[in-house]
Amino acid sequence: MLRRLSGFILVLVLSLVGATLAFADSGEIPMEKQPPLPEGTVITTQNWQQYKDYMPLWMEILFEGNYAFKLAPDQQIVVGPPTKKPFPKEYAKNTEQYSGQVGLRVQPDGGTVIQNYTAGLPFPHPTNPNIADKLLWNLWYRYLPRVEINKVINSLLIDKFHQMFRQVVWNDYMRLAHVSEPGLPITTPDAKDVELGLYLEVTEPEQSKYTVSLIMYFIDPTRIQEIWSFVPSLRRPLRLSASARCAPAAGTDGTTEDQKSGFNMLLSETTGTLVAHKMTLMMNSLQPAYPIPINFQDSNTLQLWGVPKGIPWPPAPSKWELGETWVVEGRRVPEKLAGYCYSNRRMYVDAQDFHLSGEEMYDMGGKLWKTLGLYARLHPNSYGDQFETGSGNYVISILDLQGQHQSVTEELNGTNYANKDVDPALWSVARYSSPTGLLEIMK
Repeated sequence: MLRRLSGFILVLVLSLVGATLAFADSGEIPMEKQPPLPEGTVITTQNWQQYKDYMPLWMEILFEGNYAFKLAPDQQIVVGPPTKKPFPKEYAKNTEQYSGQVGLRVQPDGGTVIQNYTAGLPFPHPTNPNIADKLLWNLWYRYLPRVEINKVINSLLIDKFHQMFRQVVWNDYMRLAHVSEPGLPITTPDAKDVELGLYLEVTEPEQSKYTVSLIMYFIDPTRIQEIWSFVPSLRRPLRLSASARCAPAAGTDGTTEDQKSGFNMLLSETTGTLVAHKMTLMMNSLQPAYPIPINFQDSNTLQLWGVPKGIPWPPAPSKWELGETWVVEGRRVPEKLAGYCYSNRRMYVDAQDFHLSGEEMYDMGGKLWKTLGLYARLHPNSYGDQFETGSGNYVISILDLQGQHQSVTEELNGTNYANKDVDPALWSVARYSSPTGLLEIMK
């Protein structure tokens, strides 16, 4: 009997090993098995430890409360239903049509370069080899509208004493190549070799008015982005050094490397590592829904979100959800590390639409430095679809754990529009996505 049982166990083990090897050879990465987390579950600062397996590290830190900024006792998580986020129709069509021809070239230094990419999601079913790098390219080329503006963006800079400085900006973001919109060319004719333009202008306080940042991204993914600034006192634009990528962006705790909704590393100089494939808590359905404004200029709104007493946290009736998540780390290749700001950044990528739900950044000594939480809601692209986190309809909270201050950016004023809903003048590539356009400021 024992021999028979031993033989059965041996056959079973060999079968499982064989199945595992076959699975590994296929390049697929299975989801981690986790116990269920029912809708309606309430997670508080008292019971949070039993739900740690669903929390990204940045969220654990807030519940643990060992840093200057932490959750208040009345701030909590209520688990709700998942949010469905289908790709916009043209983006889905381009994904189906073009993704099969996309590949990666691994460079000698470990960075990767995408090949034969046209439009849509490059790797809709990412597998090994180089799965982490493919996930980062998916994050990079997630859906963005042809043009998207936010007329009012409140940016709050808060020190460890909870003293608050407010800065108001507006933006004009344009996808100029790899476009996925009905009736529009994939490559914008008058944009030449530019793939993306991010224009950001300060409107308040008065002494900073007309200060502008312009980041230009190129179709060639190995070409370093150009960073331009318009300085009102000089009345002319200046091109910033590539080393300025680690400098604070617009005086916030974010850097140029944290632009583009939280991830702006040059992927040809980045190596990716897959950490986990699991379900994590994320905020995809801030309430009230678009277009009702959630205005951080209003003191009652700030109180409701808990900003004056700790950190911004989505209040009821907003509900969190469990979402399939790729946990990926991105590091600069060793040859490019000198003078850089981060030794590593760990990102939590929503597997539905490849946007970030949060991340952690580590200093060059490997010590945790910053965390980023992103709380979003869907909004229309003017072609009958909805999308999330192009440049608006979210709150981003960046905590500098070492410096004990934070930056909170709110883009929920109901003044953000995409594509056909945008004033035609704001589609101008020459004005809002080129250095010469900066010369027209203050005219």
